Amino acid sequence: MSYSDYSQEQDAITDALSSVDALTSTKVVGFRTTKSYVHSLLYIYEHENNDLVANIATAENIHLTLYYGGDHDWSCPLLDQTIVDITTNDMIAALSTNIGALQYGFFFDKDVMANDFPSKVRSMVQFGAPLDGYEWNDEYSEQSRIYEEVVGKWKDVILPHMGVESILYRSVFGQKHIKNGIEVRYWGGDLQIREFLSIVQVDMFFSIFR
Repeated sequence: MSYSDYSQEQDAITDALSSVDALTSTKVVGFRTTKSYVHSLLYIYEHENNDLVANIATAENIHLTLYYGGDHDWSCPLLDQTIVDITTNDMIAALSTNIGALQYGFFFDKDVMANDFPSKVRSMVQFGAPLDGYEWNDEYSEQSRIYEEVVGKWKDVILPHMGVESILYRSVFGQKHIKNGIEVRYWGGDLQIREFLSIVQVDMFFSIFR
């Protein structure tokens, strides 16, 4: 559903919200009480054979908040396949309505309704904002550096989890990240900036000492 009108409208709303100045003079926002549309990480899950059109929503593959409910303890235990099937079918059925498409269209591939199952799934982790000691748009660059440091710590955890080793002079995200037959791709503004600066630093080193 990533190319549907509703998905594009949601992307437009997200972009608009991230561009609006916060009314910090009239409203005090608690630290990390608001989901940041700018500082986030997106995950795309698909089969190792990217052209494979098969149901990816299995109990072994699915560990998304949507399937556990709002009161779970984040331990993400293996769910019963029946629960996964019921939840997936309910979300797919909801896509036929405007509200359902806005609510669930983000998570599934564009052919999910035609296939009656998702072959690709997308999720997003939004960081909390503003950071402790800052107002909403206070010292934006300084806050961004802190978010980038958080992404660096995430990278230190996700790479060994996915069994991926760093390659000298290359971004580790240039290679495939595959676990249990599922390929995972990532994107985020902070991640992109961090990887870009890392590559630029290496390129500058080579240009100086060539």
